[in-house]
Amino acid sequence: MLCLRQCTSAFDLVIADVWMPRLNGIDLLQRMRAIRPNTPVFVITGGAARIPIESTAAMARTWGADHVFYKPFDNENLIATIRQHRIE
Repeated sequence: MLCLRQCTSAFDLVIADVWMPRLNGIDLLQRMRAIRPNTPVFVITGGAARIPIESTAAMARTWGADHVFYKPFDNENLIATIRQHRIE
C-alpha cells in the first residue's frame, strides 16, 4: 500500500483476487478507490468455504470494482476486458 501512495507513475490497471494473505482484494479495492479512484480495478473471486461466490462478487461491485471475474475464468475474456477498458 505504501507504493500506491508514493509511486508517482500511474497504474494502468489493478487485478486482485478477493482472497489474498495480509490484505484481501476488497480491502485493496477500497484503498484503491480512496487513493487512485480512476484506476480500473478487476476483482477475481472463487468464493470461499462459507461465503457464496455471489456475495463476494456483490461486495466487490458495491465498492466499485470495474469488473468481476469468476474462477475459473477464461484468459481470452480477461484480455478482451482489459482492451475494452483501455479504449474507454
